[in-house]
Amino acid sequence: MITNNAEIIVEFRKKVQEIYPDAEIHPYTSRAYEAHQDKSNYNVLVMLNEVNAITYEIIHKIAWKIGFKHKNFLLPIITQKYDRPLYPPHLF
Repeated sequence: MITNNAEIIVEFRKKVQEIYPDAEIHPYTSRAYEAHQDKSNYNVLVMLNEVNAITYEIIHKIAWKIGFKHKNFLLPIITQKYDRPLYPPHLF
């Protein structure tokens, strides 16, 4: 099965947002910019309002199933959204 990058990311985003509607999904690294080798991983940043151990397990299972289906590896990095800057503004 040959699938383009957008199809895999869209499928992952849809499945995650069915469970976590607040999720923001951002692909990054070489796959995000089409500058990749055929066997490159799909790296995605998943940002949620709240993160816990169950969230990690569910999202990683979704990534595994979609990656297996498309014969590739999806690596989600899961983090919590913050309503304030991570660094004090005076540092920049």
